[in-house]
Amino acid sequence: MGHARLPRPIALSLNALLYFVTDDSAEGDEGIVEHLKNALPSGGTLTLTHVTPDFDPDGIARRTGAYRAVGTPGQARLHAEIAQFCAVWDLVNPGVVPTRRLRPGPDDGAEDITDAEAACYAGIARKP
Repeated sequence: MGHARLPRPIALSLNALLYFVTDDSAEGDEGIVEHLKNALPSGGTLTLTHVTPDFDPDGIARRTGAYRAVGTPGQARLHAEIAQFCAVWDLVNPGVVPTRRLRPGPDDGAEDITDAEAACYAGIARKP
């Protein structure tokens, strides 16, 4: 599959999306993400959020089961699996962290949300 290169750096936003691309998808999760990343020129960024079972395995298993029961595939991933989507790119500080810790603002209420309640990681990576 060929890759069209974009002419200038842009941001690729995969927020709340990769949960629905499972390992058993036609191209697999990494194949799809790599295809999209390869189209970005140097300086482009990938921003992603992804649900995780790291903080509440039983709760996330129930959520995933509910989606699958109605025919919607879903796959929660562990921190290392989510971080792999950013592999070989430069992670922007603070890295792949619980969503409430990525870029909290003074008035956004992030301090009132626990990692378990958020149940997601977020990260930003820049293509070298």
